[in-house]
Amino acid sequence: MQTLVKLDSLKGRLVASSQALREADNWTTLSTDIEEVMDSGDIDAIASKLVALQNCLGILTHVPDYEDRVAHLEGLKVRLEALASPHIVAAFTQHNLDESVKYARLLRSLGRVDQLESYYHKCEIGQLGTAWRNGVEGSQLSGPALWLTSFYDKLSLLISNQTKDGLLENSMTQSQAQCQSTVEVALHTIMNPVSSQLASLPDLPAWNSRQGTTSHLSLSFSPQEPSGRVVSESEVSAADFLINSVGQNTCKLYTDAILKIPEITTSMITQLTTDIDYICNILEDLGVTSCDPLDKLNLLLKAPVEQYWKIAPGNNPRLIAAVRQMRNIPVQS
Repeated sequence: MQTLVKLDSLKGRLVASSQALREADNWTTLSTDIEEVMDSGDIDAIASKLVALQNCLGILTHVPDYEDRVAHLEGLKVRLEALASPHIVAAFTQHNLDESVKYARLLRSLGRVDQLESYYHKCEIGQLGTAWRNGVEGSQLSGPALWLTSFYDKLSLLISNQTKDGLLENSMTQSQAQCQSTVEVALHTIMNPVSSQLASLPDLPAWNSRQGTTSHLSLSFSPQEPSGRVVSESEVSAADFLINSVGQNTCKLYTDAILKIPEITTSMITQLTTDIDYICNILEDLGVTSCDPLDKLNLLLKAPVEQYWKIAPGNNPRLIAAVRQMRNIPVQS
């Protein structure tokens, strides 16, 4: 049995040696051919030869000059990349999907995924960055809604095209993160004027009265100026793809601002709920799916004192406590 094991082991070594000799011969032949092919400038033919050399090298890991061969192959890959570079840049810059997929596969077959992603970021992300900066600079003329919509359409088309053929799978997570970052920047751009308007809400003269009168309030209880400004900003700034985020962020900011009012009277509550109804109606017309938590705040503000603790359960505890304190409603016994 031991003799058979030794023979089998010897056979395996002989087969490996024979294969190594064949691959060494192939390496020599391919190394000679590659220079002629390089001179032709035929990128596909060069890539085919380099893949064959790469396969040979995988068998020759035990040869003494292995590291030299690795360095030689890497040098050939760099030369091919230099030839292909203008074509890769053109494919990405012109959004030529077929050509982009072709060169993505070529670089991937040669183990140069990092270079592929580098080209992608240099071309695609560079163009998106330029489009974003130009949009910001020109937004005073075209309006935020127009350039944000245009930028979003450009971004959506780019991602949709590239995911159809599995282009740049390894970088999609990073691209998605960059898209999320872009959306956050857009939201910040849109919400900034809204936040500025709402910052003054707790300091309005209407909330500073402690007499329980309507001296500072509109007798018709029409929406106060900051409420109108908030909706105006949303209507102007909210592109379709951001309208829900803008609306929901507005509701949250408005709720936070109202909760900073220390104490309110019955007349003040009427004014507040009028403002809130106005905001929610406009946002609903714009297609915002939810006014939470502003609508919950509105419910608690409108609740009769004697019914407050029956209506409150199920709402945010922080909201319940804040409104109770603003309205001086006794703690539930």
